[in-house]
Amino acid sequence: MTRFLTRYLILTLIIVAALAGFNAITDPYSLIGTPRIDAFNATKPAAASRTRLFKPYALDSYQANTVILGNSRPEIGLDPRSTCWQERHGRVYNFAIPGLTAKAQLTALEHVLTMPDIQHVFVGIDLADHLYPRNNTSHSHSPAAQQFLTRLPQQTSPMDWHLRRTQDLFNALFSITALKDSVSTIVSQQRSFTANRTEQGFNPARDLAGVAKHEGVEILFRQKMSEVNRRFAQPDLVLFDDNGRNQEMDLLASAIALANERNIKLTLFINPYHGYYLQAIAQHGHWQAFEQLKTALHQVVEPYANVTLWDFAVFNSYSQLDTALAAQWFWEPGHYKSTLGDLMLAQMLNASCVTAPSEIVGVQLREDTLNRHLTHQRELLPAQRLSASTIETVSISQNEIAVQSH
Repeated sequence: MTRFLTRYLILTLIIVAALAGFNAITDPYSLIGTPRIDAFNATKPAAASRTRLFKPYALDSYQANTVILGNSRPEIGLDPRSTCWQERHGRVYNFAIPGLTAKAQLTALEHVLTMPDIQHVFVGIDLADHLYPRNNTSHSHSPAAQQFLTRLPQQTSPMDWHLRRTQDLFNALFSITALKDSVSTIVSQQRSFTANRTEQGFNPARDLAGVAKHEGVEILFRQKMSEVNRRFAQPDLVLFDDNGRNQEMDLLASAIALANERNIKLTLFINPYHGYYLQAIAQHGHWQAFEQLKTALHQVVEPYANVTLWDFAVFNSYSQLDTALAAQWFWEPGHYKSTLGDLMLAQMLNASCVTAPSEIVGVQLREDTLNRHLTHQRELLPAQRLSASTIETVSISQNEIAVQSH
């Protein structure tokens, strides 16, 4: 009996060790840090849906010098491997998290600013993240955001952080779910349009490229505009509370002061939108709030020499309602491609890394440019011919689809 139990125990340990070893080598969540091998585990579909799990740990181990923050827009639009980054930017990591609230993004910014070796942080700003129902004044973190924040060492006690880290590693090594995801990771290597996150945290949008190729980019446009119209049609959305305060602006001001104290450069940028998205903002009555957001951001930034503010949410030849051009620069109305992201980087970094554009993609908001810029964009609104609600009538041919390969 004893011999049987011993053999059973040894066999169990061998199976558990094999399970952990297989999951560790495959590393489906990009949590262990195992090197990526082409045709084996280079593509990480399971990690793509778990950015709040792996990115806090990956950022810590990557030892980045330059960090990109925001929601899904900069995650999909600003590539850390872009040739626009210069030697002075060092190691670049995309720490943008899809679906993260503005409050959680700014909390993450404070964490990044306390990390060693950080020299420059780029923060994407999104209007939808700053509009709240008037009766929601707490702006409290959602449970998902709370779980993400507990993975940031500065947001919890050392013991709680280590317990969370241990639990995440245990699940990544020993769970059956991890085993299934490891197998799925290996199988997915031969698929061209599998969702992925790179080692630098970038979303190459391979899944969106697959939809655009096989179903047409108009499907992506329609789905996004339906979502956008529902979002902006919510009743009584406001930028400021009844006392004229905005909690996120207070958090941003605190973060900017911390960056100034630590001599870290900050670049804030308002994400670009396609013309349909911009029109939806106006048609649902939020254009004034959009201008107020830009003005409030300028007021927070203006006193600091180490902070710049850019507005890429503008009507221009890149956001115009021309479907062929839209397919070149945008996945859909709310998410820009890295082709447009490179033009943004070239302008923000003053780098000669792209073919000279026919028109600048954005405007730096300063004391001498702010009012003129806001007036110009306001004047362009009536000139836009198509309504965002008529997106269903737009037809985009397959040869207009520009698919990115990463």
